Amino acid sequence: MPDISFKFANKEEIAESAKLFQTVFKRFVASKELEWLYVQNPLVDKFYYNRIALNSEKEIIGHTAFIPVHYVFKGKLIRGAISAGSMVLSGYGGIFPKLLMDLERRLISDGFELSIAFSNENSFPFFKRYQYQESFFDYLQLKIDQAKEIDQDIPCKDLTNGIINRMGDQFLKWRIFDHPINDYFTSDNVDLKFIFKRHMENEIDVMCLFFKEGKFSLAPLIEYVLGIEQAEKINLYSTSPLFSEVLMRAGFQKIACRNKLVYKILSPSLKNGRLFLQMIDSDVF
Repeated sequence: MPDISFKFANKEEIAESAKLFQTVFKRFVASKELEWLYVQNPLVDKFYYNRIALNSEKEIIGHTAFIPVHYVFKGKLIRGAISAGSMVLSGYGGIFPKLLMDLERRLISDGFELSIAFSNENSFPFFKRYQYQESFFDYLQLKIDQAKEIDQDIPCKDLTNGIINRMGDQFLKWRIFDHPINDYFTSDNVDLKFIFKRHMENEIDVMCLFFKEGKFSLAPLIEYVLGIEQAEKINLYSTSPLFSEVLMRAGFQKIACRNKLVYKILSPSLKNGRLFLQMIDSDVF
Protein backbone atom coordinates (compact mmCIF):
# COMPACT_ATOMS: atom_id res chain seq x y z
CA MET A 1 0.00 0.00 0.00
CA PRO A 2 2.56 2.57 -1.15
CA ASP A 3 0.15 5.52 -1.23
CA ILE A 4 -1.46 4.81 2.15
CA SER A 5 -0.09 5.73 5.56
CA PHE A 6 -1.38 4.72 8.99
CA LYS A 7 -1.27 6.61 12.27
CA PHE A 8 -2.95 7.01 15.64
CA ALA A 9 -5.39 9.91 15.42
CA ASN A 10 -5.10 13.08 17.44
CA LYS A 11 -8.10 15.12 18.63
CA GLU A 12 -8.31 17.16 15.43
CA GLU A 13 -8.17 14.08 13.20
CA ILE A 14 -10.92 12.42 15.24
CA ALA A 15 -13.15 15.42 14.51
CA GLU A 16 -12.14 15.31 10.84
CA SER A 17 -13.20 11.64 10.59
CA ALA A 18 -16.81 12.90 10.65
CA LYS A 19 -16.44 13.51 6.89
CA LEU A 20 -15.60 9.85 6.27
CA PHE A 21 -18.52 8.80 8.48
CA GLN A 22 -20.94 10.82 6.36
CA THR A 23 -19.49 9.43 3.12
CA VAL A 24 -19.60 5.80 4.26
CA PHE A 25 -22.84 5.73 6.25
CA LYS A 26 -24.72 8.52 4.43
CA ARG A 27 -25.54 10.04 7.78
CA PHE A 28 -24.33 13.20 9.48
CA VAL A 29 -22.43 12.93 12.74
CA ALA A 30 -21.40 16.02 14.68
CA SER A 31 -17.74 16.49 15.58
CA LYS A 32 -18.83 17.14 19.18
CA GLU A 33 -20.33 13.64 19.32
CA LEU A 34 -17.04 12.09 18.21
CA GLU A 35 -15.15 14.17 20.75
CA TRP A 36 -17.52 12.99 23.47
CA LEU A 37 -17.19 9.36 22.36
CA TYR A 38 -13.42 9.13 22.00
CA VAL A 39 -11.87 12.03 23.92
CA GLN A 40 -14.10 12.77 26.91
CA ASN A 41 -14.40 9.18 28.15
CA PRO A 42 -13.07 9.32 31.76
CA LEU A 43 -11.07 6.14 31.12
CA VAL A 44 -9.12 7.83 28.32
CA ASP A 45 -5.86 9.47 29.33
CA LYS A 46 -4.20 11.41 26.48
CA PHE A 47 -4.17 8.42 24.10
CA TYR A 48 -7.48 8.12 22.23
CA TYR A 49 -7.36 4.57 20.78
CA ASN A 50 -8.28 5.77 17.29
CA ARG A 51 -6.37 4.47 14.25
CA ILE A 52 -6.71 6.08 10.82
CA ALA A 53 -5.48 5.50 7.27
CA LEU A 54 -4.62 8.41 4.95
CA ASN A 55 -4.16 8.56 1.20
CA SER A 56 -1.39 10.47 -0.57
CA GLU A 57 -3.38 13.70 -0.19
CA LYS A 58 -3.63 13.15 3.60
CA GLU A 59 -7.36 12.51 3.43
CA ILE A 60 -8.76 10.02 5.93
CA ILE A 61 -9.88 6.91 4.03
CA GLY A 62 -10.16 4.46 6.92
CA HIS A 63 -10.82 4.55 10.65
CA THR A 64 -11.37 2.24 13.60
CA ALA A 65 -11.39 2.79 17.35
CA PHE A 66 -11.82 1.15 20.73
CA ILE A 67 -13.68 2.62 23.70
CA PRO A 68 -12.10 1.76 27.09
CA VAL A 69 -14.53 0.23 29.61
CA HIS A 70 -14.04 -1.26 33.07
CA TYR A 71 -15.68 -4.64 33.67
CA VAL A 72 -15.74 -6.90 36.70
CA PHE A 73 -15.84 -10.66 37.13
CA LYS A 74 -15.99 -12.28 40.57
CA GLY A 75 -14.76 -9.05 42.16
CA LYS A 76 -11.78 -8.64 39.80
CA LEU A 77 -11.47 -5.45 37.74
CA ILE A 78 -11.00 -6.13 34.02
CA ARG A 79 -9.78 -3.54 31.54
CA GLY A 80 -11.82 -3.97 28.41
CA ALA A 81 -12.48 -2.09 25.17
CA ILE A 82 -15.43 -1.93 22.77
CA SER A 83 -14.78 -1.67 19.04
CA ALA A 84 -16.40 1.38 17.46
CA GLY A 85 -16.37 3.61 14.41
CA SER A 86 -14.98 1.09 11.91
CA MET A 87 -15.32 2.52 8.41
CA VAL A 88 -13.36 2.36 5.19
CA LEU A 89 -13.85 4.32 1.97
CA SER A 90 -15.15 2.23 -0.91
CA GLY A 91 -12.32 0.50 -2.75
CA TYR A 92 -10.03 0.32 0.30
CA GLY A 93 -11.60 -2.64 2.14
CA GLY A 94 -8.26 -4.40 2.50
CA ILE A 95 -6.94 -1.82 4.98
CA PHE A 96 -9.37 -2.67 7.79
CA PRO A 97 -7.38 -5.65 9.16
CA LYS A 98 -4.25 -3.52 9.55
CA LEU A 99 -6.21 -0.75 11.30
CA LEU A 100 -7.73 -3.33 13.65
CA MET A 101 -4.54 -5.24 14.45
CA ASP A 102 -2.42 -2.10 14.93
CA LEU A 103 -4.91 -0.90 17.50
CA GLU A 104 -5.23 -4.29 19.14
CA ARG A 105 -1.45 -4.45 19.66
CA ARG A 106 -1.66 -1.08 21.39
CA LEU A 107 -4.44 -2.35 23.66
CA ILE A 108 -2.31 -5.33 24.67
CA SER A 109 0.74 -3.17 25.35
CA ASP A 110 -1.40 -0.91 27.55
CA GLY A 111 -2.64 -3.81 29.67
CA PHE A 112 -6.13 -4.37 28.28
CA GLU A 113 -7.47 -7.87 28.88
CA LEU A 114 -10.58 -8.03 26.70
CA SER A 115 -11.86 -6.56 23.43
CA ILE A 116 -15.51 -6.70 22.34
CA ALA A 117 -17.30 -5.85 19.10
CA PHE A 118 -20.92 -5.75 18.00
CA SER A 119 -19.83 -6.46 14.44
CA ASN A 120 -21.95 -5.97 11.33
CA GLU A 121 -22.05 -8.17 8.24
CA ASN A 122 -19.03 -6.35 6.74
CA SER A 123 -16.69 -6.50 9.73
CA PHE A 124 -17.72 -9.89 11.15
CA PRO A 125 -15.61 -12.00 8.72
CA PHE A 126 -12.51 -9.94 9.59
CA PHE A 127 -13.02 -10.31 13.33
CA LYS A 128 -13.46 -14.07 12.93
CA ARG A 129 -10.32 -14.28 10.80
CA TYR A 130 -8.34 -12.64 13.58
CA GLN A 131 -9.38 -15.07 16.32
CA TYR A 132 -12.39 -13.25 17.73
CA GLN A 133 -14.94 -15.67 19.18
CA GLU A 134 -18.65 -15.30 18.50
CA SER A 135 -20.73 -15.01 21.67
CA PHE A 136 -24.42 -15.41 22.38
CA PHE A 137 -26.46 -12.31 21.52
CA ASP A 138 -30.20 -11.64 21.28
CA TYR A 139 -32.07 -8.45 20.49
CA LEU A 140 -35.47 -8.82 22.16
CA GLN A 141 -38.67 -6.82 22.13
CA LEU A 142 -41.81 -6.88 24.24
CA LYS A 143 -45.13 -5.53 23.06
CA ILE A 144 -46.45 -4.30 26.38
CA ASP A 145 -50.04 -5.36 25.71
CA GLN A 146 -48.74 -8.94 25.25
CA ALA A 147 -46.75 -9.10 28.50
CA LYS A 148 -47.27 -12.31 30.45
CA GLU A 149 -47.67 -12.32 34.21
CA ILE A 150 -45.03 -14.85 35.17
CA ASP A 151 -43.36 -14.92 38.55
CA GLN A 152 -39.62 -14.83 38.01
CA ASP A 153 -37.78 -17.10 40.40
CA ILE A 154 -34.23 -16.73 39.08
CA PRO A 155 -31.68 -15.24 41.49
CA CYS A 156 -30.09 -12.09 40.06
CA LYS A 157 -26.62 -13.48 40.72
CA ASP A 158 -27.36 -16.41 38.38
CA LEU A 159 -28.44 -14.09 35.58
CA THR A 160 -25.38 -11.84 35.84
CA ASN A 161 -22.83 -14.61 36.32
CA GLY A 162 -20.26 -13.35 33.83
CA ILE A 163 -18.09 -10.42 32.84
CA ILE A 164 -20.25 -7.36 33.50
CA ASN A 165 -19.84 -3.60 33.15
CA ARG A 166 -18.64 -2.06 36.42
CA MET A 167 -20.82 1.01 35.68
CA GLY A 168 -18.92 3.36 37.94
CA ASP A 169 -20.25 6.84 38.62
CA GLN A 170 -17.83 8.57 36.24
CA PHE A 171 -18.60 6.12 33.44
CA LEU A 172 -22.36 6.59 33.84
CA LYS A 173 -22.01 10.37 33.94
CA TRP A 174 -20.07 10.33 30.67
CA ARG A 175 -21.95 7.55 28.88
CA ILE A 176 -25.46 8.61 29.86
CA PHE A 177 -25.85 12.03 31.39
CA ASP A 178 -23.22 13.91 29.34
CA HIS A 179 -24.35 12.49 26.00
CA PRO A 180 -24.42 15.38 23.49
CA ILE A 181 -27.31 14.04 21.40
CA ASN A 182 -29.55 11.51 23.15
CA ASP A 183 -31.75 12.12 26.17
CA TYR A 184 -31.62 9.32 28.74
CA PHE A 185 -33.86 8.80 31.75
CA THR A 186 -33.50 6.91 35.03
CA SER A 187 -36.43 5.10 36.58
CA ASP A 188 -37.34 5.98 40.14
CA ASN A 189 -38.60 2.47 40.90
CA VAL A 190 -36.97 1.18 44.08
CA ASP A 191 -37.51 -2.47 43.12
CA LEU A 192 -35.70 -2.32 39.76
CA LYS A 193 -33.66 0.69 38.75
CA PHE A 194 -32.95 1.08 35.04
CA ILE A 195 -31.83 3.65 32.46
CA PHE A 196 -33.70 4.08 29.20
CA LYS A 197 -34.24 6.28 26.16
CA ARG A 198 -36.94 6.59 23.56
CA HIS A 199 -36.46 4.74 20.28
CA MET A 200 -38.86 6.21 17.78
CA GLU A 201 -42.17 7.41 19.19
CA ASN A 202 -43.54 4.23 20.70
CA GLU A 203 -40.46 2.19 21.72
CA ILE A 204 -38.28 2.25 24.84
CA ASP A 205 -34.63 1.12 24.72
CA VAL A 206 -33.54 -0.19 28.10
CA MET A 207 -29.86 0.72 28.27
CA CYS A 208 -29.18 -1.13 31.50
CA LEU A 209 -30.86 -2.81 34.42
CA PHE A 210 -29.27 -2.51 37.85
CA PHE A 211 -29.54 -5.96 39.37
CA LYS A 212 -29.95 -6.24 43.14
CA GLU A 213 -29.64 -9.12 45.56
CA GLY A 214 -32.50 -11.61 45.61
CA LYS A 215 -34.88 -12.76 42.89
CA PHE A 216 -35.31 -11.08 39.53
CA SER A 217 -38.68 -9.70 38.44
CA LEU A 218 -39.64 -7.82 35.28
CA ALA A 219 -42.86 -6.50 36.79
CA PRO A 220 -41.39 -3.14 37.96
CA LEU A 221 -40.00 -2.47 34.47
CA ILE A 222 -43.29 -3.23 32.72
CA GLU A 223 -45.34 -1.26 35.24
CA TYR A 224 -43.05 1.76 34.87
CA VAL A 225 -43.12 1.76 31.06
CA LEU A 226 -46.92 1.50 31.12
CA GLY A 227 -46.86 4.98 32.64
CA ILE A 228 -44.81 6.49 29.80
CA GLU A 229 -46.93 8.27 27.23
CA GLN A 230 -47.18 6.43 23.86
CA ALA A 231 -44.77 3.69 24.96
CA GLU A 232 -45.89 0.40 23.41
CA LYS A 233 -42.72 -1.68 23.12
CA ILE A 234 -39.62 -2.41 25.23
CA ASN A 235 -36.25 -3.31 23.64
CA LEU A 236 -33.47 -5.15 25.48
CA TYR A 237 -30.13 -6.78 24.64
CA SER A 238 -29.28 -10.17 26.06
CA THR A 239 -25.91 -11.93 25.94
CA SER A 240 -27.03 -14.72 28.26
CA PRO A 241 -29.15 -17.74 27.21
CA LEU A 242 -30.68 -17.81 30.71
CA PHE A 243 -31.60 -14.12 30.58
CA SER A 244 -33.13 -14.57 27.12
CA GLU A 245 -35.17 -17.50 28.45
CA VAL A 246 -36.46 -15.38 31.34
CA LEU A 247 -37.37 -12.52 29.00
CA MET A 248 -39.18 -14.75 26.50
CA ARG A 249 -41.19 -16.37 29.28
CA ALA A 250 -42.45 -12.86 30.02
CA GLY A 251 -43.50 -12.31 26.39
CA PHE A 252 -40.35 -10.87 24.79
CA GLN A 253 -39.63 -12.02 21.25
CA LYS A 254 -36.41 -12.06 19.25
CA ILE A 255 -36.20 -9.46 16.51
CA ALA A 256 -33.87 -9.37 13.53
CA CYS A 257 -30.50 -7.76 14.13
CA ARG A 258 -27.64 -7.30 11.67
CA ASN A 259 -24.99 -7.33 14.42
CA LYS A 260 -23.12 -10.24 15.94
CA LEU A 261 -21.30 -10.11 19.27
CA VAL A 262 -17.64 -11.15 19.16
CA TYR A 263 -14.86 -10.94 21.73
CA LYS A 264 -11.18 -11.69 22.15
CA ILE A 265 -9.24 -12.45 25.30
CA LEU A 266 -6.09 -10.29 25.18
CA SER A 267 -4.46 -11.41 28.42
CA PRO A 268 -3.62 -14.94 29.60
CA SER A 269 -4.68 -13.89 33.10
CA LEU A 270 -8.31 -13.72 31.95
CA LYS A 271 -9.62 -17.25 31.61
CA ASN A 272 -13.37 -16.72 31.33
CA GLY A 273 -15.06 -15.43 28.21
CA ARG A 274 -18.66 -15.54 29.44
CA LEU A 275 -20.22 -12.11 28.95
CA PHE A 276 -23.20 -10.39 30.53
CA LEU A 277 -23.57 -7.21 28.48
CA GLN A 278 -26.44 -4.79 28.03
CA MET A 279 -27.32 -2.09 25.52
CA ILE A 280 -25.11 0.36 27.43
CA ASP A 281 -22.12 -1.79 26.38
CA SER A 282 -22.74 -1.48 22.66
CA ASP A 283 -21.18 1.02 20.28
CA VAL A 284 -24.61 1.94 18.92
CA PHE A 285 -25.07 5.25 20.69
